[in-house]
Parts: sequence; C-alpha cells; structure tokens
Amino acid sequence: MRGLRLLLSAAVLLLGYATHAAEFQLPGLERDAGAYQRSLQARSPAGGTPAARKAAEQKADDAEKKRDWVAAAQAWEARIALGDANAAHWMSLAQAQMRRTPPDAIRGLQAAWQNFAAVNEGPPEVPALLLMADALKLLNRPAQAVQALEAAVERAPGDARIRQLLADTRRATGMLVSRVTTEPEADPARACIGFSVAPRTENFMPQDWVRLDPPVVGAAVTREGNLLCVSGLPNGVTTTIQLRGGMPAADGLTLVRNTDVPVAMGNRQPRIFFDQRMFVLPRGQTPTITMNTINLSSVKLTLARLTERNIVAFIKENRLGEEVDRYAASNIGESTGRIVWEGTAEIPRWQANRIQRTALPAPDAIAKAGPGVYALIVQPGDGTTRGSATGVQMIIRTDLAPTVWRGSDGLNVQVRGYSDALPRAGVRLELLAVNNDILAEATTDADGVARFAKPLLRGEGPLEPRAIHAFGPGDDFVSLDLNSPAFDLSDRGVAGQAHPGPLDSYVWLDRGIYRPGETVQVMALLRDSAGVPADFPARLTVRRPNGQVFLETTPARGADASIHLPVVLSNSAPTGTWVVEVRSDPAGTPIGRTEFRVDAFVPDRMAVELGPQGGGIPGPLVAGRPYALPVLARFLYGAPAAGLSGTANWRLTVDENPFPA
Repeated sequence: MRGLRLLLSAAVLLLGYATHAAEFQLPGLERDAGAYQRSLQARSPAGGTPAARKAAEQKADDAEKKRDWVAAAQAWEARIALGDANAAHWMSLAQAQMRRTPPDAIRGLQAAWQNFAAVNEGPPEVPALLLMADALKLLNRPAQAVQALEAAVERAPGDARIRQLLADTRRATGMLVSRVTTEPEADPARACIGFSVAPRTENFMPQDWVRLDPPVVGAAVTREGNLLCVSGLPNGVTTTIQLRGGMPAADGLTLVRNTDVPVAMGNRQPRIFFDQRMFVLPRGQTPTITMNTINLSSVKLTLARLTERNIVAFIKENRLGEEVDRYAASNIGESTGRIVWEGTAEIPRWQANRIQRTALPAPDAIAKAGPGVYALIVQPGDGTTRGSATGVQMIIRTDLAPTVWRGSDGLNVQVRGYSDALPRAGVRLELLAVNNDILAEATTDADGVARFAKPLLRGEGPLEPRAIHAFGPGDDFVSLDLNSPAFDLSDRGVAGQAHPGPLDSYVWLDRGIYRPGETVQVMALLRDSAGVPADFPARLTVRRPNGQVFLETTPARGADASIHLPVVLSNSAPTGTWVVEVRSDPAGTPIGRTEFRVDAFVPDRMAVELGPQGGGIPGPLVAGRPYALPVLARFLYGAPAAGLSGTANWRLTVDENPFPA
C-alpha cells in the first residue's frame, strides 16, 4: 500500500504540473523546450553517478564565481545531462544562457520554461516568467513578453516592481497584433485581427488606419468587438493588411509603428447548393433547374423518382422547400423509389472561388417517368473529393397550384393553373393520413373548389391528415404538405378580425372621445356566421377604466337586428379608456367590443394654416430680400377668423444634410 500511495502522489504531482503549466502557454515553446531537454539527456543516456553530478555542479559554481557565463552554461547542461535534474538546475542554466555574451535567448527561454513547469503553482513561478519575458524581448516578440509579465502579475499581485515592469513594457511596445483569423468560406471572405490592447471605441474610424496591398476594390473594414475585420479579401491570394502607426488603443496606448499583416486567404471548399424553395417546376415553362457551384468544373447528375404513394412517409422526416440531406435523397433511388436517369454536366466558364450559377435543362425522364416527386442528386464530376460537395434538389413538375383553407366547415381546397391562374375543374383530390391511408376523395367543381368535411380533420396519431394529393389531366400531379407553414400576414399588420364563431356583433360609436356629462351613442349590428341578421337578446355592458361595470342592459333590437343605445355619462365620470362589450351569453366571452375615451378636453374651434391655400411655407428664403408668408385662419364651422390676435414663433436652424443646390 505504501508503494501505491507513492505512485498516486507522483501522478497527482505530475498532473498538477501539467495543469498549471497549461495556464500560461506560448505556441511551440513546450515542444521546443522538450526537444532541448531530450538533446541534453542524449549526451549521457545512462545518466551519471552522484560523484559526477556533484563535480558538474562544482564546475558550474566555479564558472559563475568567475562570471564565465559560457562555461557556466556548458557546465549546467552537462549536469542536467547526467540525470536527476531539478527546477533549480534549470533556472541556473537559464540565467547563464541569458548572461553570456551575446545572450542565447532561445536556450534561456527554453530552460526557463522547464523551471516554470517543474515548480509549484503561484509565486514560485514568477522568476521563470520574468526571465522568459526578458528572453522574449531579445527575440523581438514583445506581445508574448507582455503575456509573460501579465502571468507574473497574476501570481504576485502585490509586487509593485513587477506591475511597474508590465506597465513600462506595455508603453514601450504599445498596441500589438496578437492573432489573425481567416474565414475563407464567408461570403465575402474576410480576416479579423486581434490586438494585445483593444482599439479605442470613441471617434475611431477603422478604415482610416488600414490599407491593403494590393488594393482590393469593394473591401470593407469594420470593428467587431475588439477585432478589426476586413471583408472582401480574394480567396487563394495573399493580401497584406497594412496597419498605420499611431492607431489608438482604449487605454491610451497606440500602435507604435506601421505593421504589415500578410493574410493568405485559402480557397473555398467545393460546394453544390440549390434554392430549396424552388421545388415546383411549372409545366408550360422552359424546364430548367438553377444550380449553384463553387470550385467545380463538372458535375455528375442522378434523377430519382419517389412515387406518390410514398410521399407521405418521406415528408414525415423531410419537408419540401427545406434542405434534404444526401442520405435521404439516395434512399429514394435505393428503396422507396427508383433511379430514372443519370448524366453529367459541364460548368461553363467557371472561375475559381466564385459562385457559378448554371441552368440545367431538366431531363425528359421527368415528363415520361410518371407522377411523383423527383430528387436531383448532384455530385462532383471532375474528381474532386474534398469537402461535402453534394447537392439535392427536390422537384415537382406540375401545372396544378392548390390553395388550402382550414375553417369551421372543414378543409377547403381551390386548384388553379400555373400557366394561366384560372380555376381547374375536374381535378381529383385525395386527403391522406400520416399512415398513408386515403381518408377521403373529392373532385373540384367549375370554380376549382373542393371541400373535405370537418370530421375528417379530427383524426389523431396515424389518422391525422397529413397531405393533399391532386391528380390532373394526363399524369399531372402535385402534393401539398398540410403541416407546412401557413401563409400568415399577421406580423405585417393585416391579420384581419378574429373568427367570430356562430354569432358576431359589429359595435361602433358616433365618435371616439367624450367629456363627462355627454351622451355616448352606442350602435351595434347582430349577425350569425353567414352574415345574416340574428335577432336575439344581446347583453350590452359598459365598463369604467378600472374595469367596474357602469351600465349593463339588454337593449331592444331595431330593424335588421340592430341596436341603438344612448349612454349618458355622469358629470363625475372618471377619465380614461372605457369599454363597450356585447355578449350573446351573459357568462360567455364578448362577441363584439369597442372602446372610447373620457377626458376633460377643449375641442378645437379654429384652424390656422400657413402658406398659400394652406400649402405650407414656400421657399427659398433669400438673405436681404423681404419675405411674405400668407396666413389662413377660419372657424371650424366655416366663417373666416378675421380681426383676431395671436402669437407665433419663427426658428431658423442649420440643415446638416442640405440638398446639393
């Protein structure tokens, strides 16, 4: 058990070293430091005796006393090569490498890293970080030197000397480029540059500090968070982004000198894609399918047919009008349908890294293979294997354009033609369930309309209605997914009135605002779902702004089931929004509703208009020239408002965006 505990302790210790060393990393440093260690150990593969190790240490001490740093570095390398080296040995080697003339900053950096990885986490790491910062400055890697000093401040936050050293280093180095990322697949391609200090936010125009070599027409420079991004860089080309010295940072620092950032923008991956919404191919038009490709010179085409009886099963997992993956499309040709045509197509005048739009003539098989849904599967035909360059376009070629309404009376379908938009009579319709059963059939009338009764829509689970299939003359066919999104304009302010149910009431007033003590003329019409007058005792309720009932009555009906009820407001009627409700059932929801305001307002009695015939102020106004402005005033009952006095204010302001002339 003692041996097991020792092994576990060693494992935890090694894990701790790896964890805290990973908190501060410089690209490639751990790898290079490991190679340095292995090169030293290769000098004495079998290690050395304790006496040899002690002799090497003594030799190194003697060289340090003589300030012979070259000999000291060699002696410490010999000592480490003999094995059983500790963190102090690596630190002594790092110091000797940095003190020799000229300093060996690379070896000093690598030896300091070995010390950093071997000591305990926290303040013991600080000497190695400071030495690495010195080495990085000598290697002209100021951004990484700042990182090392920031790590040292994190481990010794109370050391004013280290904080001052970090501040001095930041001022000396200024803003530095810390990373560059490229997005070759973006449209347009772009590169983003990160900095050691965020650019200034106020009064900062990023395009003023960036130049491109060679120049790129249409390139755009934007700031995104703490990044500067350049969009529109050409793919497959190296463009140098030139950052001008003096570019300001958020904390008062600047970019000390002009900085060139070469950006090698990679080529775009080969790709094939379609506009998935364009899956209907109207008959009577030129049968072409538009395909988009990137970095492909030719393609291989496969056309598979899905019979109409398998469409319901297909749309359970895939929605027409949305992207269909290659596996689902390939399954059509292998199991649920069959391949009806194969071929190839060349991409004319293709250019590297550009989107090429090609109009593919539809093969004759679409017209000859029978009704159904077709999948056009497109793959690279020029030997390209990189990326997932496969595209799928679902196709329905038809002249039938069905429109479906769901209502209280069931499902109403109207079929028109794409070619002339006229109703199509005699079209056979099938209402299919989720389990592919035919729930009902119908045939369109002279107006192209057919109806499915309300009970057919109440099925659940496998009997839930899922699709409408329409069969026209010859082999014309179309399928409509009943679960596809409805055409809803409610978010554009044209939702219309909510469905009233079996009874409806239209309520209106003589005006929209009243003063306390006035009479509100409430009028209403009572109708059934067909719009026919419905003579029934309707309950009318008037509510105050706080929701309390002011009046509740059952008024008499007039001709055509109309209501006229004068509502006299008291002189102390509260101001605010009042509500009028009409109910067919006193305990039910309102079948009609309107609102009006009560306020102690003074109505306008006179209108004043400026300019000839109230047409506004004419211009222009010319300095030094008299200006006449006609004023037209009249009472609202028509008489001129002559002989009255009044006040007016005239204000001249500067137009910051004037017309050119």
